[in-house]
Amino acid sequence: GYGNEDDDRLLLGLGIKLPILNANKAEIGDARAEREQSRAAAESTFARLARELAASEAKRDAMRTQRARYESEVVPMLEQQAVEVEQIAELGEVDTLVLLETVTRHFDAKQRVLELRVLEHEALIAMRELLGPDQALLPAPVETAAHEQTTHDPAEIDGGGGER
Repeated sequence: GYGNEDDDRLLLGLGIKLPILNANKAEIGDARAEREQSRAAAESTFARLARELAASEAKRDAMRTQRARYESEVVPMLEQQAVEVEQIAELGEVDTLVLLETVTRHFDAKQRVLELRVLEHEALIAMRELLGPDQALLPAPVETAAHEQTTHDPAEIDGGGGER
C-alpha cells in the first residue's frame, strides 16, 4: 500500500461491473451481429434460388420454343417429303438412298422432339423443386413483408400447356 514508511496497513481494491450501467451491450452487439449474418445468409440463398429459378424458366422456354418449331415446321416438312418419296416409289422409281435419307431424317426429327420434351419437363421439375411441390407462391425478397407476396398460377409455371 501507499502511505508513510512506518504504516503496516495493506490496501486492497475490488472492482465489480454492475450490469445496470453496461446495459448488456456485449450481448446486444452479439445478437445484432448474429442477426445480420443470418440476414446476409438468407439474402444470399434467396439470390441463388432466384437465379436457379430464372435459369430453369429460360431453359423450359427455350426447349418449348425449339420443340414447337420442330413440331410445326420440321416434322411436317419431313412427313411431306416421305409422302412424296412414297408417291415416286408407287410410280416405279425407287431410290433406296433417298428413301433411307428421308426415313432417317424423319426419325431424327421425331427423336429430337422427344428429347426437347424431356429437357422441357426436366426444367419444369427443377422449377417445381425450387418452389416446392404444390407451392403457388413465387419466392418473395427477404425484405418484403408477407402481405406483399404475389401469387402465381401453377398453370403459368409450366406455361399453361399442362403436362404433355
